[in-house]
Amino acid sequence: MKKIYLGSSNFFSVFHSYDDFEARSRYLGCLAENHLFNLLRRRFSYVSFYRVRENEFDFLATNDVLDRKKYRYFESKYGNETDPRKFSFIRKEAAKGSAYYEIASKDEFVLRDDHAVIPIWLWK
Repeated sequence: MKKIYLGSSNFFSVFHSYDDFEARSRYLGCLAENHLFNLLRRRFSYVSFYRVRENEFDFLATNDVLDRKKYRYFESKYGNETDPRKFSFIRKEAAKGSAYYEIASKDEFVLRDDHAVIPIWLWK
C-alpha cells in the first residue's frame, strides 16, 4: 500500500474533528510521521519509504542517491515502542551504509553508538 503525506500536517485538522480523545489519539502517530516526512524533505533531496518483502521502515533519506554511505535511516514511533530489538531490519540496512539510524518518538530521548531516539518535538 502506498503512503501519502500532506504538505503540512495542519491540513489534517480541516478534515477531522477532535471532539473525543480516543478518536484524536488514533491519528497522532500518523501526524507525527507526516511531520517527520516534511522535516526530512527540507533537509534532503531524496526521501522515500523503504520496504524489502515484508520488512520496512519509514524513511530512507539522502542528498546523494549513488553513495550508500550518505544514506540516513529514520523510523517514526509516536508511542514509546523504541526497544532496539524491534528494529532489526533498519539496523541491518543502516549497517550497509552509514551504520546509524534515528527514531522519532513521543518523548523518549536516547543516544547510542548505532542509533538515536529523539522526541519528535525536538526535530528541526
